[in-house]
Amino acid sequence: MESWLNECRADGGGDAPEAVADALHEVLNLSWRPEATRICILISDAPPHGLDPTGDSFPNGCPAGYDPLRLARDMGEHRITLYAVGVEPPIVRYRDFFMTIAYITGGQYVPMVNAQLLAKVIIGGVREEITLERLMQNADADIVREVQRAEEEGLDDRETATRINHYFASRKTRTKHMRNKAGATSKTAEECYSKCADMSEIASKFKTVEIEEEEKTREDMNYELDEDDMSLEQAKRIVQKAKSRK
Repeated sequence: MESWLNECRADGGGDAPEAVADALHEVLNLSWRPEATRICILISDAPPHGLDPTGDSFPNGCPAGYDPLRLARDMGEHRITLYAVGVEPPIVRYRDFFMTIAYITGGQYVPMVNAQLLAKVIIGGVREEITLERLMQNADADIVREVQRAEEEGLDDRETATRINHYFASRKTRTKHMRNKAGATSKTAEECYSKCADMSEIASKFKTVEIEEEEKTREDMNYELDEDDMSLEQAKRIVQKAKSRK
């Protein structure tokens, strides 16, 4: 893998936004083993085309016609979990978007302030996802039943996740955790952007996020992997996975 990456060269472009939609489209066309834990790691330091018209040569979105929000939903349906690694601080203003596409697939947004930690993020994320996938396989019928019951009762995703969390807590379930507190999904991503139909709707609601003082503390993060009780964030991701795979 290292040798292959060393041979890769980036060229083209000419504007600030990235071809995020094209990348997600390519992931959906990969060949996956039926039993594989499917994880996509997207690394970006710029927004996708069609989100912020400033400096965007394609302000109406991907010139190939791909929509990243719809592609994220397709990824979730095909059991592909997205980890969106945002190079901070450049990506902070567009963080909610990347949180959204990761959230839709049941994945995570990971703020990256030190490139030397990337390998730890990849390894830690993979090990955590393998744990969650195995839990979901072993408790598939129970998870589906709880999600359906929550929908019938009109519960929102957070309330449903709390119920799933209690289910696993009652069984004293422990999981692998890649510590990523700063990557917790924002309210905007969870309650607004993820409900949008497509990229154009997100763009109509888009507001840049100002860099706050707390961003400076992220240099202290090291993404350690440990084992603990299932967190509410993990339960929320399980709910998203279960819903998208119906």
